[in-house]
Amino acid sequence: MRLIRGLIASVLMAGASLAAVAGPVTAKVVFDLNSQISGTTWKQPANFTDLVSAVTVNDLDLVTISISFLPGQALRWNGQGSIEAWLGVDTVSSFGTSQGSLTFTGLQSGPAWSAAIADSSSCCAHLGITQRLFGDGVTREFTGLDIGFKADFYDNKSHTFSQIGWTALFQGNGLEVRQVAVVDQSVPEPGMLALVGLGLAGLAVARRRQS
Repeated sequence: MRLIRGLIASVLMAGASLAAVAGPVTAKVVFDLNSQISGTTWKQPANFTDLVSAVTVNDLDLVTISISFLPGQALRWNGQGSIEAWLGVDTVSSFGTSQGSLTFTGLQSGPAWSAAIADSSSCCAHLGITQRLFGDGVTREFTGLDIGFKADFYDNKSHTFSQIGWTALFQGNGLEVRQVAVVDQSVPEPGMLALVGLGLAGLAVARRRQS
């Protein structure tokens, strides 16, 4: 009996430990640059944009705000001004973030991001988690960006966010919408076609030998 109770206690403790492990959460949103940029100036939208699907963030979760543009669109930014994005609209009384990171996806030109990322959530706690990236003056062209961080909710509760918001994103009148080639994933690559051809030829030879 003691052995069974011990096993049950061990299983419960293991379950609690697994529940405490922070998991990765990705909040995705897609922007149409042509509707977001006027000339070389970013339009400051007055409302939020819905996420592809709502996300629930637990305390100490690793979160990624994944931003992409419509197929064929790229953004050329001169690195002036700042980027600020946040998750909304659940009310969060107080929180902080750490381990901030930024990756430009589909980087066409310019180096990877190496500057610091600021946690500016204290100014917008009622909107959710906010991250600010101050420009480094380097020109880049890219098709999207991923902002990562670790969430620390002081109330230790889970919060669900269904939208993403922006402040004056990409300031400095240094913007240009660019067109890039769209890769059709439905068309097999030449290398793949060659492998399929070799496989079919091998099957034909095997059948001839059997006959």
